[in-house]
Amino acid sequence: MMELSLSSAYEKFITNRQTYCEDTTVSNYSNTLRYFLDFMEVHKELPATEIQVSTITSDDISSYVCFLRKKKKNDNHPLTATSENCITRRTVKTYSIDMRTFFNWMLQEEYITPEKSPIKNFKLIKSEIKSILPINDDELKIIDDGYSQNTETGLRNLCIIHLFIDEGLRLSEVCKLQIQDVNFINNCIIINGKGNKQRIVPMARIVRKYLERYINIYRPDVSHDYVLCNINGSPVTADAIKSLFCRIVKRTGIERLYPHLLRHTFATSFILGGGSVEMLRIYMGHSDIKTTQNYLHIVNSIQFSQNVYKLDDIFFRRYYT
Repeated sequence: MMELSLSSAYEKFITNRQTYCEDTTVSNYSNTLRYFLDFMEVHKELPATEIQVSTITSDDISSYVCFLRKKKKNDNHPLTATSENCITRRTVKTYSIDMRTFFNWMLQEEYITPEKSPIKNFKLIKSEIKSILPINDDELKIIDDGYSQNTETGLRNLCIIHLFIDEGLRLSEVCKLQIQDVNFINNCIIINGKGNKQRIVPMARIVRKYLERYINIYRPDVSHDYVLCNINGSPVTADAIKSLFCRIVKRTGIERLYPHLLRHTFATSFILGGGSVEMLRIYMGHSDIKTTQNYLHIVNSIQFSQNVYKLDDIFFRRYYT
């Protein structure tokens, strides 16, 4: 068995992921595993270059998870003040899953043996299931009213907002949407999702209205095929969309608003409208239906709420009645 330092294992693992994972996935691994490396350096009082992966024990892993459970939100974030609240159990679970993937990769590469694997009996913490209050009609009207359909930026922002709430796209999918993915003839959108998996989602009338107007009239004349552009013509980035939502929160006072909440609203509204969990799984691009079934819990907790945002009836039409 080859002896390998923790820092070398980290670099080899990231290189391995760069060969087939999307950039966002590689970035997530880089960030979450850096927490583990930083912790181990303090915990073992050695630089990561001198910590041999074969010396890491199950006790070290347990100590790391305990550290995560006490970690404050935005701790050491360069732009955001540290919160008094700890990171959520869901976040702890996410970091733990990435750490487990890292060690499973080392097992496959035979950098550690199954007998000495520190994650042999490792159990993931159970994440909390929260009732997420979706966006309602009144709130969406307030959000939409901040933007004009007669300006380039205003119409682009309306496209972004409604691709989330009326099509259920992820943040990365909104950024990657290209001209050829928008099919006005068949009234659908082809989405290139996680793992380069494609799915087709019907195009809601309001999304069609905004996209047709933006693409044909306001989109800058640029050489690339990305649909959504900045004023200078460059493709819109995830950071730009996050900044947009921060401005919307300040303007509207809807503090719980963030891009993924609109995707949550799409899923919740789909179930409330009578859509099946399996069709929702397809539209959302989930590989595991268990992920989709989490929305049943959310729907059960808010099903008697009034004024929940309603999806276009294109999602509920049947070819045979």
